[in-house]
Amino acid sequence: DCQCFHVLREVNEAKAVDAVRATLRPGGLLMVLTGNDAEPEAGPNVLSRKQLTRPFARAFDEEAVIASRFDRTLHYDTLPHPPLAWV
Repeated sequence: DCQCFHVLREVNEAKAVDAVRATLRPGGLLMVLTGNDAEPEAGPNVLSRKQLTRPFARAFDEEAVIASRFDRTLHYDTLPHPPLAWV
């Protein structure tokens, strides 16, 4: 997932999670990249840590949720720094 979940969750969060679970092989890993609400004024749509992890809790074991920053882009280079992200 690269900034897809925040959109799909607005349509049908449970179906989005079920689709990911059905797609992964047993033991497979899911990496989600989305905006971090600790910096809501910059960058892409944002989620809180709870908004990100709660939907997956029933179907997945959480390995890690790390606050990070998006990679630099032409647009993000116009900002003081790339926006915060959850990985």
